[in-house]
Amino acid sequence: MFSKSIKLKSDTMTKLGERKKLKKQSVVEWVTFSSRGTLSNECIDRLFPLKDPMFTKKFQGAERQMLTAYISSSNPIAFEFGSHLVPSLQTCWALGLDKPVFVVGAPVIEILSRGAALMAPGVLNWDLIENFERGDIYFICAHTSIVPVAICSLLMNFEEAKSCGFKGKLANILHIVGDELFKLGKLTVPSEEELLASKTANELNILEENGESVADKVENEDEYANYSKDIVSNEEAGVDGIESRSKSMEEILELCLLSAVKLCKNNFPILCSTFQSQYMIPSCPDDLNMDVKKSCFKKMSVFYKEYESKGLIKLSVSDKDVWSITSADLSHELLRGFKPLKDVSQITADSSNDCSEDANENFLESFVFPEISSVLLVSKSFSSVFKDFEKGQALTSNEVRSLVKEYVLKNCESDAKGVLLDPHLASLLLKKNENLTHLSWQELNQRSIDSLQPAYQIQGGSFIKPSLIKGQSHPILKVTTQKRAGNKHVTLIQNLDKFGINMKLFARFLQNLAASSSSINEDKASKFEYVQVQGNQIKLLRKLFFDQMKFPPKYVDIPIK
Repeated sequence: MFSKSIKLKSDTMTKLGERKKLKKQSVVEWVTFSSRGTLSNECIDRLFPLKDPMFTKKFQGAERQMLTAYISSSNPIAFEFGSHLVPSLQTCWALGLDKPVFVVGAPVIEILSRGAALMAPGVLNWDLIENFERGDIYFICAHTSIVPVAICSLLMNFEEAKSCGFKGKLANILHIVGDELFKLGKLTVPSEEELLASKTANELNILEENGESVADKVENEDEYANYSKDIVSNEEAGVDGIESRSKSMEEILELCLLSAVKLCKNNFPILCSTFQSQYMIPSCPDDLNMDVKKSCFKKMSVFYKEYESKGLIKLSVSDKDVWSITSADLSHELLRGFKPLKDVSQITADSSNDCSEDANENFLESFVFPEISSVLLVSKSFSSVFKDFEKGQALTSNEVRSLVKEYVLKNCESDAKGVLLDPHLASLLLKKNENLTHLSWQELNQRSIDSLQPAYQIQGGSFIKPSLIKGQSHPILKVTTQKRAGNKHVTLIQNLDKFGINMKLFARFLQNLAASSSSINEDKASKFEYVQVQGNQIKLLRKLFFDQMKFPPKYVDIPIK
């Protein structure tokens, strides 16, 4: 179900009544997956919290089917399959759910993760399986471990599997380690010791809830002592593992990043170095030390790119290899319900001006004026003359001349009168009433250029791919002023995007530079967007575009005053 790409359709908070319904359904359905035959109420309450945030996410699968999953504490809890509520792998590990199970070889797990179905010959524990029905839910684990790594739905019953000699397609994979649902969570595959510790903790909770003592489950004091010793050792292993994970450097870096994003939400864009020194480091708790070299990332740039891939932040880099964070998604799942680790409001207030200055400097450093050149677009009729070029490709005038010359030398003759046109070239260059047989080289080249559509090609700067603007006039950045109600002036800047300038970043930059409010508006008649800033900012913008951003004067239409 989740092995192929999925598309998020909705993400809503799970209502209280729905949480209670899910809780009851999970207790009824999941008890069959427990080898003990019962579940701990404390663990179920933790999975389906009544007060903490819980979300219902609906996805569109690769086959356009609708998939529903429930997320809590940044981990998938369960998903719907037909009328069943199926626990996620993270939930199975937390509750110690491990039956019924198919044991397969380790290479089979890798094949299943690619989207393949489970084939009956791949199962290694047929001698331990007595019966099952079509549609039953089974876990899958490798023969080298007891940790479930996949969940499947059966396509046949036991008698059908037996009658065909335990061959053919046995089950479809619903959920497996590494699929799209698994990637929504934070937990990694636990070790066998951690899984046993989780089971032991659940058993203790169940015994306490039933009013039983551990001693009642053993026959004598020696067994009780051994049982207690095992529980303590397993609990210590589980606690140590949890503490090591919670105090791992990756976890510390993430907590500091989330705190810093919360505190710096009004100061983007910002240099990564400033963000780290003024927000991330102050957010680190006093008893912990933030050191990226002790993490798996090794470098802060790698760490930032990891969270850019998760959609939390957006990065940009200038030609001088200066990294900056341009924006952050404050509605991201990682930030929901998250509170900063420390109160660094005073530090933030003291450094807010510096952050604005850094952002301004970074915008100017990152901007490079693009290369704008006049080109000609190959038409469909001329594609036969320019054989190596398709319709719509851009050519310079010199390239057109050389290609025309190459065609003439191969297909036409020349004499004292000029070039003797062949029928194909004559049909392209001559008008209806013209009966010319010869054209001079100069006239031939000029007619060829005039027959092609003029355009301007913009490349370099912020453009990853060259951009084409059709027409004879080059793009112009237009600045105008308007008078609004109350004799107030506003300044409008148009066509910023044609020069590769991000309008949101520019509006934020201009707001800091002019100390006036700015916004992005759309002209309803022409449907183009422009940046609007309060006041008459002509003098400031002339200095900005000509002196700081190095715009050639012919590309800017701006009043003198």
